[in-house]
Amino acid sequence: MSSHSDRSAGARDAQIRRDLEPDVGPLPDDEHDCEAGPCDESAVFAVPATEGGEARYCSFHLEWYRRENSETWERLEVAPDRVCSANPNDYAAAGNRFVSLADAPQHLADGDLVRVALLNDGRVLYESAEPEDGVVEYVAISASLDVDAATSVAVRKAGEWLRANFQKFRWLDVEDDVARALTPAYTEPSQGDSP
Repeated sequence: MSSHSDRSAGARDAQIRRDLEPDVGPLPDDEHDCEAGPCDESAVFAVPATEGGEARYCSFHLEWYRRENSETWERLEVAPDRVCSANPNDYAAAGNRFVSLADAPQHLADGDLVRVALLNDGRVLYESAEPEDGVVEYVAISASLDVDAATSVAVRKAGEWLRANFQKFRWLDVEDDVARALTPAYTEPSQGDSP
C-alpha cells in the first residue's frame, strides 16, 4: 500500500515540478504583449522570470534581460535543446536604444546635460545641470544621441515631476543620487552586498 502511495506522491511531485518550470522559447507573432512595464511592443521570447515562472519580452527587453541575468542567459545559450529549441540570441536586439545606464555618456552638450535614468524604452533621461530662469530641462536621448523628447519643468516642481514619472513608468536604472532623492528608504549597498 505504501509503495503505491509513494509512487502517487512521486508522480504528483514530478507533475508539480513540470508545472512550475517556465515555458521558455520563442512566441508566436503578436500574441503576447511585452511584460516589461509600459512597453508597446509585442513579446518575441519567454525567459525564466527572477520571481519564478516566465516573463515575455520584446527584442529590446530580451537584450536587457540578457545583460541583467547573465547566468540564466548562459544556461539558455549552452543547452537550448534542453530548455527550448531556439537560440535566444536570435531574438535579442537593442536597436537604437541603450541597454545599460553605463553605456550612455554621463554628460552631454559640453556638460550642460547630466544623466538621470535609463528609461523603460531604452532612451536615457538627462536634465539640465544648471537650471536657467527657474526651469529644469529634461531630455530623452536615443543611443544615436538624438533628442526624442524634451520638457521644461519649474525647479520647484522638478522633484515632483521625477517622482511621478518614476512611479508611472518603470525605469530600468537610475543614477544613485537620483534614486536617493526619489526613494526615501533607499540605502546604498555596502561592500559585499549583492547588487
